[in-house]
Amino acid sequence: MKKLLILLLVVFVCISFAEIMAAAQTSDKLVTVLLQAHYVPATEQVLVKNAEKWAASKGVKVRIDFISDTELESVITSEGQAKKGHDIIALREYVSYIFTDILSDVSEVMADVQAENGKVYKLGEQAGLINGVWKAIPWFHESNPLIIRKDYIEQAGYTLKDFDNLTFDGLLVLAEKLQGIGHPVGFPVSMCPDANGILETFMWAFGSYMYDKDNNVIINSKETRNCLEYFSKLYKFMPSEVTGWDNLGNNNLILTGVGALTANPPSIPAAAIENNLPFKDQIYVAPFPSGPVGRYRASATWSFGIPTYSENKELAADLIKDILKEANFMEHSKASAGFNQPIYSGYADRSQWANNPTLSAYEPALEELFMFNWPGPDASPSAASARAQLLYTIPVMFSKVVTGESTIDEAISWAESELKRFVEEE
Repeated sequence: MKKLLILLLVVFVCISFAEIMAAAQTSDKLVTVLLQAHYVPATEQVLVKNAEKWAASKGVKVRIDFISDTELESVITSEGQAKKGHDIIALREYVSYIFTDILSDVSEVMADVQAENGKVYKLGEQAGLINGVWKAIPWFHESNPLIIRKDYIEQAGYTLKDFDNLTFDGLLVLAEKLQGIGHPVGFPVSMCPDANGILETFMWAFGSYMYDKDNNVIINSKETRNCLEYFSKLYKFMPSEVTGWDNLGNNNLILTGVGALTANPPSIPAAAIENNLPFKDQIYVAPFPSGPVGRYRASATWSFGIPTYSENKELAADLIKDILKEANFMEHSKASAGFNQPIYSGYADRSQWANNPTLSAYEPALEELFMFNWPGPDASPSAASARAQLLYTIPVMFSKVVTGESTIDEAISWAESELKRFVEEE
């Protein structure tokens, strides 16, 4: 017994000494991270917890700054001009094409990430691989299926199963019925990030696109006219406020108990559960309807960038790899209530979606996935298409039509001139 006590004492002393030495070796070096504020705040707590655990293991400090996603690009621009700022920055979709001059080559980091987590999906490759060089490390994507009130669509005579084969024409019929019982559909037709992807989903399903493979503007087409004519009919069954919505507008349509159908990631059912709303069990994810040429779903992709002015590039790369470890990613995704979808093929754990009837249509997607602001079937992302996204060219075109500010031809001509200008100014 005496020998055992002595052994335990030695172990305790060794552990305590190691902890003291680790604390003593903690430097004043600070790794800073700029991220978009999440719609499910619990995810931020997980990120901070895991980042602090990583920092302790490296003997450094870490700080994560969360800001509104609508402010993100302006802050990155300011830091880029000053050549001073965060060590890691969050990048949405294609904005890496705009900020490529201030982004470090992270090809070696990306090789390590894919070796551990599997090949990145095409969405991530489009966002981060520029002219054969990785400038951003894909993190996750968040797609926009339909979000519906099951009880309301049942009042209108529909079931969840009906959405497996719902067409755009069928959506028009359903929208009219839902408006008739006082529970309208609503899609953002405004200058907010959600509007880009949701409205483009309608365009793609009609075969309407912004650019071709040579970056020529092709939006002035009969397919775009057909899409705008259709959407004008659908708009009649929406609240007029959709033209002024921010990113929370479609969330509030459902969470206030008024609306029956919108498009959004599953932050809406997550918020209903978190706030214990009486109808929390009635909110479901459903596939997006199919249009004349196909069935699509838009997805927002988020990546990490390491600016050239970072003084902690190696630590920044190591922190990113730690965040992307499967266990850490899945903890983050579960905290988001399934909102954050994996973008690497090697992540094996899909149970949180497969075992949840509310989210089973979310991951994996039944529709063909394309990134927000996908420029065309054969096109590649470019600074021009990124500017179209950041300046909300597509939502403004739709808004001009549904508000009566312009005819369909006038709105298309305006968008065409804007898209051409972006190419000329590249």
